[in-house]
Parts: sequence; C-alpha cells; structure tokens
Amino acid sequence: MKCSLLFACFAVILVLSLKPSNALKKMEVNLGQSQMLKCDMSYHHEINWIRMDDQAKPKTLMVMGLKNDGAMSVAWNFNDSHFEGCVVDRFIGLRIYQVSESDLATYFCAASHNKRMEFGEGIRLQTPEKLTQHGQGNVYNTVMLLISTTIIYWFI
Repeated sequence: MKCSLLFACFAVILVLSLKPSNALKKMEVNLGQSQMLKCDMSYHHEINWIRMDDQAKPKTLMVMGLKNDGAMSVAWNFNDSHFEGCVVDRFIGLRIYQVSESDLATYFCAASHNKRMEFGEGIRLQTPEKLTQHGQGNVYNTVMLLISTTIIYWFI
C-alpha cells in the first residue's frame, strides 16, 4: 500500500510540474474517408496505438510489431474491420477506415520494450470545423492525463 501511494504521489508531482507543450499535432480529416497515422517511434519495438477521446479516457486500439522477416505482426486489434496496422516510410502506422465522429480524438503510439513504454508525438484528428475550436488548454489536459495514467499504471 505504501508503495502504491508513493508512486501515485510521484505521478501527481510529475504532472503538476509539467508545462503545456506542443506535444500534439493536429490533423484535419474528413468523415467517411480513411486516414493513416504514422508512428514516430522505432519499429524495432512492439508498438501500441492508444486513443483518448474528449473525456480523456485512454483506450488501446492495437498492439503490433514487425517479425524478423519484416512482415507485420498484429498481437491485438480492438476492431479489425475499422483499424489496420501498416508500414509507412519505415514506420509503423495505423489506418482508420471510414473515419466517424467517435474517431475524432487524440492518438498516441507507444513503443514498449523491457516493461517500459515510450510515447511518440500525439495526433489530434479533427474535422475542418473543429480544428479551429480546440485551444491549447485541451492539448495540455490530454497530455497531462495520459502521462499520469501511464505512470500510475506501470508503477502500481
């Protein structure tokens, strides 16, 4: 119990000490069309794709990596008729088929190696109308919650 409480306090301290950053890239999408996201992490590790909706609830969409022969290996896919793993310019990507309102969220890829996760740059999918409505405050809140959730998850 003390260990869990200590790490939870550490996570709160870490979150409070961070400042807003440009950790998210905004991407304009059209509903009904497919969209491909590129992970900026090394493809030599297992890649997790995580989506955070406007309620800042993270959801793992896909876990994948490359086999020794270079073929894609999908360990888990939340919805294989809607999401597909792919290789793009020597990076692992996530293809979203027929983007819907529920897909308008923030996406992160994370490389996992030796029980450690490293997050890549976040990508916020928005329609042209919503692209101008979201301010820097939403970006800050999304990044803070993702970091604190991950720290508490991995250390407890």
